Amino acid sequence: MHPATLPLLRLLGDARAWSRAACARALGVPAESIDEAVASASTLIEADAHDLRLRESIDWLDEARIQARLMASDSFAVVQVLDSIDSTNAELARRLVAGPVAAGTVVVAEWQSAGRGRRGRVWTAPVGGNLAFSMAWPFSGGPAALAGLPLAVGVAVVRGLARAGVEGVRLKWPNDVLLGEAKLGGILIESRAARAGEGVYAIVGVGINVRLDGAARAAIRNASGDAPPQPPADLAGGPGAVPDRSHVLACVVRALEAAMHRFADQGFEVFRDDWLALHALHGRAVRITGVDGRSIEGVAVGVADDGALVVDAAGVRTLVHAGDVSLRAAVSEVRSCVA
Repeated sequence: MHPATLPLLRLLGDARAWSRAACARALGVPAESIDEAVASASTLIEADAHDLRLRESIDWLDEARIQARLMASDSFAVVQVLDSIDSTNAELARRLVAGPVAAGTVVVAEWQSAGRGRRGRVWTAPVGGNLAFSMAWPFSGGPAALAGLPLAVGVAVVRGLARAGVEGVRLKWPNDVLLGEAKLGGILIESRAARAGEGVYAIVGVGINVRLDGAARAAIRNASGDAPPQPPADLAGGPGAVPDRSHVLACVVRALEAAMHRFADQGFEVFRDDWLALHALHGRAVRITGVDGRSIEGVAVGVADDGALVVDAAGVRTLVHAGDVSLRAAVSEVRSCVA
């Protein structure tokens, strides 16, 4: 994305047409920068020979309103809204190198130039059409203390979306968020050692599709690597009105904060029943292919204390742990991994 793109999109948000020359003067950039910015956001900007305007209004995140909603619910999470960043997970990792980060620190970006999904794939997050954020949370103990955390986070995301009025959301082992049979979002958790052996930080990355146009859907399918590609879902395609992104973010962050406290005290066990009730593949025939190319087939029958999927393969219970695996349902392939 061109450096002038986001400022131009905000400038055009007053719903009136702007000439290219007026945009260049208002933003203090050369005229050619306006043309380059328009080219990088052609799905968002309608351009004719003279004027520029937005095709549709953009639901920008409002940091002050998000923080006010959190404070009203007795949350101590602190949310920072950035225009652009390479990756919100990467940003929190950099901050942790510099020193301790308060529990509940959240970074959310309107645009990620290098957003990451599972297995290092690109996470596509269109401007105004996605929520892409990360939360830092310290835990005592080593990385083993995070066993099952991606599943607990999934439960929290569903609870937060329900609080925002979004119903019918389910989960797919271990880190996909579904609406119907399509992927609404994903979870990427990374760990960083705290200083002086004082435990471990979880960097919890969450992406939720809010409103996807045709170009964004095609980019998501191309980036997924799934064969056949798993269709993306968005909140705009669900039942009811689409809640504004600031409200959705505040609801999910509050639910996530509560889940982090509970997980730190009690581990994954207290989330297990809720997760199983939300698991879209529970009780269904699946095929799991390991990184060595070998596969097993069976029925997804549960989940272990550490978050491993329990599969009944011809009467033999098998635990599938985090890693590069492919999980195949009867019709479509589902690929997931825990970072």
